[in-house]
Amino acid sequence: MMRYDLGDRDKASCYLMCVMTSHGLPGMEADLPTVMPGCACRLQDERGNFDDIIIDPEGLSDAPAAAGYQQSDSPVALQMIGNHVGDVTMVEREFGVPRPYTVVSITSAYRHLLKRLQERISS
Repeated sequence: MMRYDLGDRDKASCYLMCVMTSHGLPGMEADLPTVMPGCACRLQDERGNFDDIIIDPEGLSDAPAAAGYQQSDSPVALQMIGNHVGDVTMVEREFGVPRPYTVVSITSAYRHLLKRLQERISS
């Protein structure tokens, strides 16, 4: 799985090639109606700064920790699940202080990861 080494350009290239040549990619929706396991949320704070939270699909408990990624049963993920675009929710981020964030967009975690891989490969 790519999450095991997000910084390795060669692994990113191989992973992207495998995904792009496979048939019937699961969970590739561009827009999702609700925050749920297996999605990526773009959030905006009261200052206009953006932050992404990616919630792992259910059953993916062995994935290594990575910045911005949350297991589906983590406190942050549980706080986010069920929200819709436009909802404002309190999310605990840096230093454990809850701050209000507006959900700006919700997409597939797989689509988000592919976008990051494409960016990594082209840089």
